[in-house]
Amino acid sequence: MVSILYHLKVKKIMKNIAFLSTTVVAAILSLASCQKEASAGLGEGLVEEVELRSPTNETRVVLDAEQQAGVLFKWSEAMVSNGTLAFYTVLFDKASGDFSEPLMSRKPERLGTMYSLNVSRLQLDSLAKAAGANIGNPVDIKWTVRASNGVNTALAKQPFTFTLEVTQAEQSDMLMTAADEMMDALVTYFLDGMPLDVWGEYYPRRNTFWDGASTVWGQGAAFSGYTALKAMGEHDASLKTKYANLYDNRFLTSIDKFRNRRQGGPEGYAVFPGGGDERFYDDNVWIGLDMVDLYMLTDDSKYLDRAKLVWNFVLSGTNSLMGGGIHWKEGDKGKNTCSTAPAAVLGAKLYQATNEQAYLDRAKEFYHWVKDRLQDPEDKLYWDNIKLSDPNNPGSSVIIDKTKYTYNAGQPIQAAVLLYEITGDNQYLIEAKATADAAYKRWFKPYYSSALGEEIGMWTDNNVWFNAILLRGYIELCRIDKNEKYVQAYRKIMQHAWMSIARDPQTNLLNNDLKATTPRTEWGILYQGACVEMLARLADYEAKK
Repeated sequence: MVSILYHLKVKKIMKNIAFLSTTVVAAILSLASCQKEASAGLGEGLVEEVELRSPTNETRVVLDAEQQAGVLFKWSEAMVSNGTLAFYTVLFDKASGDFSEPLMSRKPERLGTMYSLNVSRLQLDSLAKAAGANIGNPVDIKWTVRASNGVNTALAKQPFTFTLEVTQAEQSDMLMTAADEMMDALVTYFLDGMPLDVWGEYYPRRNTFWDGASTVWGQGAAFSGYTALKAMGEHDASLKTKYANLYDNRFLTSIDKFRNRRQGGPEGYAVFPGGGDERFYDDNVWIGLDMVDLYMLTDDSKYLDRAKLVWNFVLSGTNSLMGGGIHWKEGDKGKNTCSTAPAAVLGAKLYQATNEQAYLDRAKEFYHWVKDRLQDPEDKLYWDNIKLSDPNNPGSSVIIDKTKYTYNAGQPIQAAVLLYEITGDNQYLIEAKATADAAYKRWFKPYYSSALGEEIGMWTDNNVWFNAILLRGYIELCRIDKNEKYVQAYRKIMQHAWMSIARDPQTNLLNNDLKATTPRTEWGILYQGACVEMLARLADYEAKK
């Protein structure tokens, strides 16, 4: 069987090589004889015009809540006189245009063998904006198909027109719909039926510790998804009511099952439910950030109480060892960017919520500590942690783990922007911009999304949760400097994820690798919660513009 597959692959490769060789030779011959063909009007490699088939001429396309699947454009196959394939490009222009500078152009996924193109709702929305269509102002769009063999080209015999009518703004609505549907999926596959009514670690469920319950890290990721979802719901009355009725009490009760006072210490959130389980300072600070955000959204003191609970626990993780900073977990000797930088964010947010100076003072202290000791002066990104070479000797030399992660850029960016906003000190904003640019240059590369029909900036680090934390910093920065480059890159990524094979159509869960190069049979709450968060944060951002 292996041998047969091998020979089939070799045969296919040789066939492709033969085809490419034929195409190249044909192109060279056509170029050499182009003057003769131009004068005679005949010759090898001429491309026949195609005929447009659907949508038929003068069709009306309405962009409303029901129009989510896109529109399928079809045409006939173009014949080439020398028998090679023609490649197709669908062109869209204003009714008065001549396609020399089209509003949009798209190519089918399979070049040369596919005579249809699905133009997604998002692409139609972009087209509507480019043509000047908006609610109450429909526009006529002209479309055609250009067939080409690389040398000669031909447009369709007759262009078609269609009227594009917008009844609902799409961009934020699509993100809202995706975030809402994905949270429904998480509840169905990770929460419903769990013995403690806490989030499960995996779907399909594993029979592991605590009946398959996730660690508090995963619990926090799902809670962050909910926090962003609740903020997004403020823009839609029905969603706001839905989340209040279904999620508010249930999710808060769920996360609170992880609180304990281990060994008589300050109360905090443990890895698993139970009075003796260990506690991480970074696990806690993410929950504290959600709580203060919920307080500022709802003005409900129960959230502020929990944010303060986390703050007091986090403060128990700092001391004068290595000049300050916050340990990773109780009993740990090192100090980390992932615990100290978000603590600076939490302090700044608590100051904004309460106007108490002590929070701001600590926020500044934590920010400057992590910047002075763990920022790479060369590229302005942040290393992971610092520890003593001899844990039992406070005066020993320090060792820096110089690994860099996306989330360890996101929190310093967010902390710096918040401190700029509070103090007016422009140096904070300069530092935030430098790290933001460095993170984008390091972790984002061009990627062609067949789902969107365009090249986007795709992250190269597939740790989805880390990338969600980086988005927090980018959104915070964009609120101030209005440069949407980074946020719009995320928007494209998440739109691609939702519309591509990265989304499992049966569950609405997303592949960890949004390029979906490897099929998944198991999904984790950590990354799925992060995806809900990103969709909801982007929808909230768009709705506030």
